[in-house]
Amino acid sequence: MGNFETRLQVGVWECSTGKFEYTYTGDEICTLLEGRVVITDTDGAAHHFAAGDTFFTQLGETVTWEVLEPVKKIFHIHNKEGA
Repeated sequence: MGNFETRLQVGVWECSTGKFEYTYTGDEICTLLEGRVVITDTDGAAHHFAAGDTFFTQLGETVTWEVLEPVKKIFHIHNKEGA
């Protein structure tokens, strides 16, 4: 729900296994419903998450996602500055 032109986005996101870099377009809180991931920040710290875990990322933060098992998450993104 929502789109990349709005300040608020909520929804469900799924991803197959793989590795990619992502820069967040807003503050995001999400909960993994399925799967396992390792999210590595620009300082090199690796954060491990699995189904049931909730975590927060900030607007402008760049991380590397490594999806170890297919993942499904629910998310809430807020961008106080708009798109």
